Amino acid sequence: MEAENERPEKIETENKPTILIVEDSREMLQMLEEIFLPVYHVYTASNGKEGLEMTYQIHPDIVLSDVMMPEMSGKEMCFKIKNSVELSHIPVVLLTAQTSVEYTIEGYMYGADDYTTKPFNIKLLVSRCNNLVRSRKQLIERFSKKEENLIVSGTINEQDKQLIEKTIQVIQGNFDNPDFDMNFLASELGMGRSKLYVRLKEVTGLTPNEFTLKVKLDEAMNLLKSNADLTVSEISFKMGFSLARYFSKCFKSFFGVSPQSVKGSLHRV
Repeated sequence: MEAENERPEKIETENKPTILIVEDSREMLQMLEEIFLPVYHVYTASNGKEGLEMTYQIHPDIVLSDVMMPEMSGKEMCFKIKNSVELSHIPVVLLTAQTSVEYTIEGYMYGADDYTTKPFNIKLLVSRCNNLVRSRKQLIERFSKKEENLIVSGTINEQDKQLIEKTIQVIQGNFDNPDFDMNFLASELGMGRSKLYVRLKEVTGLTPNEFTLKVKLDEAMNLLKSNADLTVSEISFKMGFSLARYFSKCFKSFFGVSPQSVKGSLHRV
């Protein structure tokens, strides 16, 4: 491989991210493990079947896999990861000896986030993996910021986007439903409550309760700005809050201003 003696770029973070390396060649697996150990917590698997099982077990920050392997190919493993509600957020990088454009396109069709041909430049490979991990962390940070929208076009995969959109639709359709809770939300999304917690937390950085509150308060802000005739109490009840006082407290904590002051500032314009 090229530039073997160059030190890999380190990710600036207190806690090392986790990488799962899937490779059937013991020599290649050992080399990749040595390359990534200074930067990541490294787990290894010797074929796609084992790699898929380990992905479910450890939920790595990224998967790096060879394409041609016994039991299950890297492409098949990648396809199964990207079609799993529980795993689809995890970036997958495929390694292959095939250099043709057709093979590269095929890799992306299976859902790979990146596709690297052998022989590869070590520093470039590590940088590509680092960039994918950073992008995922930045996405979570953006979702966690109160001023950001819940969907950032072009930065999440299609399954993540569908999960977020469906979750928002269910919440919006049940703003004033007294029976709405996280069990109801999980049921409407076709998954268990614990799985909903894990998936939403991984994709958005927010728990289901936090995500629901964000959707409600964002909508409340829109109503305050667009419906001058609605009182703060009426808006709070529309959003499913039993007490207007509690709604105002959440609103101020979230936006830094009270709903009354938002309404007042519009009247002053």
